[in-house]
Amino acid sequence: MSIHEREDRALRLQRVAELLAEAVTPQEVLDAILTEGVRAAEARAGAIGVLSDDGESVELLAQQGYAGEIMEDWARFPVSAQLPMSQVMRTGEPLFISTLTARSLCFRSPSKVESSARWRSRSRTRSSSSSNGAR
Repeated sequence: MSIHEREDRALRLQRVAELLAEAVTPQEVLDAILTEGVRAAEARAGAIGVLSDDGESVELLAQQGYAGEIMEDWARFPVSAQLPMSQVMRTGEPLFISTLTARSLCFRSPSKVESSARWRSRSRTRSSSSSNGAR
């Protein structure tokens, strides 16, 4: 690692520390980590998700660089889906994809994505029914 790279890394870490020190809410913590993480990775976009309590789905907590409807459409999706974040959740290994072409080659199964969309739709319907029944 060159001196320039070490200086750059130190500055990024300092910036994250400053943002975290200023953060008051959990969302501000997520935003600080995501903003600097995307910047450090020189990425176009990024998201933070967690495994649901039942271990069956991924729930997005924050995103940056994606269209606004991403959080709505992909707020929750199956951990079994052939999607990058699902793979990370299943394997516990980081995943860096440098191009859309590379992403398409690794995760190109439209039927899996379509079935994920159907799963999200059913999941939303079930949670709506549950919340309607609780009224």
